[in-house]
Amino acid sequence: WKDDEVAAAVAARMGDRHEQQAATEALLAIGGPAAEAALLPVLAASQEADDSLMTLRVFDLLVQVGGAKAQAALAAVARDGKSDRVRAEAAR
Repeated sequence: WKDDEVAAAVAARMGDRHEQQAATEALLAIGGPAAEAALLPVLAASQEADDSLMTLRVFDLLVQVGGAKAQAALAAVARDGKSDRVRAEAAR
């Protein structure tokens, strides 16, 4: 069950506050490239929507499960994030 399709379906639930914790736990369990690939579009969408809370939540997940692609995306958030709070948190 730890594949790209499942990870993408779970990551899509990150926006639902009632399912966010379960989605977070599932993505941590999936881990690796599948979770990373599923979370990168969520990170981009949260940045585009200027949703600081979601950006930081996804950022934290990517720190835990991500690889090289996540590191590049996280560096971009730290450098170019829309909100001061996101840039400050990402720079830690």
